[in-house]
Amino acid sequence: GRLPSEAEWEKAARGTDQRDFPWPNNEPGDHGININTATTVDVGTFPESASPFGALDMAGNVEEWVADWYSPTYYAESPAANPTGPASGIFRVVRGGSFRSNQVATRTTKRDGAIPNSTYESVGFRVVIPVAAE
Repeated sequence: GRLPSEAEWEKAARGTDQRDFPWPNNEPGDHGININTATTVDVGTFPESASPFGALDMAGNVEEWVADWYSPTYYAESPAANPTGPASGIFRVVRGGSFRSNQVATRTTKRDGAIPNSTYESVGFRVVIPVAAE
């Protein structure tokens, strides 16, 4: 497996209908996500917050590392199709908001940078496993 690209992560969270939040009605209310708390919860605790592709915990609980280097201006300068992030940088991108975050940080477009060789109790990861062709 590997870390998702930032574009892959965002598509998994937003779906094809460009949601601001992963859940169905696209409003920022309480949809069973773990934010503004003191600790993480078990994966899958809030199935009602699943993304359109069925991915759980795309908002809250822990922010997630993605493979791309972070640039605060990358959205404005990136290609529209399959962006891969800057070639280098100091920070890697983290997405999704964590148990320490507020509601705004759980938007599917919210992004931050973190030092890649550091550990953070509020940052985890999700692995991409390629599906074999039929």
